[in-house]
Amino acid sequence: MQVIAHRGHGSQPENTMRAFRKGHEVGADRIEFDIQKTADGDYVVIHDPTVDRTTNGKGKVSSFHTVDIEKLDAGQGERLPLFTEVISWAVANDVALDIEVKHPEPGDEYGLAETVRQSGLRDPWVMSFDGDFVEKFEKLAPELTTAVLVHEKPLKDNAMKGAEIGGILGLAGLSAALLTGASALPAAAGLLAGILGGASAGYGLTLHRLRRRDVQRQADLIIPGKRLINDKMIELVHGAGKKIGVYTVDNPRQGKKLIEQGVDALISNWPERHLGQT
Repeated sequence: MQVIAHRGHGSQPENTMRAFRKGHEVGADRIEFDIQKTADGDYVVIHDPTVDRTTNGKGKVSSFHTVDIEKLDAGQGERLPLFTEVISWAVANDVALDIEVKHPEPGDEYGLAETVRQSGLRDPWVMSFDGDFVEKFEKLAPELTTAVLVHEKPLKDNAMKGAEIGGILGLAGLSAALLTGASALPAAAGLLAGILGGASAGYGLTLHRLRRRDVQRQADLIIPGKRLINDKMIELVHGAGKKIGVYTVDNPRQGKKLIEQGVDALISNWPERHLGQT
């Protein structure tokens, strides 16, 4: 069971060396962070596609030259570190890293595999929401640990679509009742049932599809969002010979339950809340 510090530590500016040092200090087993390319092709550590939220700058990460992005203030006087800087720090301090690759482009797996192989890092994990990228990386560097991250957003989107369809059907029944002078109460109940039933169907079908698709991915770990985790998901992943993680869990009671259910890795902004429970 691994407790992983999400973007470093919640008390510090995210994805900065200050946050990474704090995550390591509180005892996290691993440090997770995000990388993406600058205009020069260097990997810089930042989560969003723009620098707007986490720095005093504005614009797309990909539009900044490395020398300019390093001048930005990422909070408390911290700057956005380069991937190479985080590697050097981790090697010097024997820190295990989880490297999340944002917005990978075709062919990125080659350079990244070579960089990680030659880094001297202890047990690095390479992960992404882009499952195709992860599978390409896995084939290229099977000796390295890979992970597919699974987003929760499709659940919400398809539940809303299902609710909309169910609502349209229910509204048709309500309109017919009003036009014919029949009691509107049964039709109104049908409208509510249609909305709730459609939302439930959209959610359930999407969850089933995500389970089947992502469990079959060629990777060592599957790491879904916490709303996707249940006993069935854990059983499916373990049954496929893979490990399962979960993000982002800050509530210690929820973390305890997930650990008892058998998750193998837990990502948190506050890793110390879970360390005593592993």
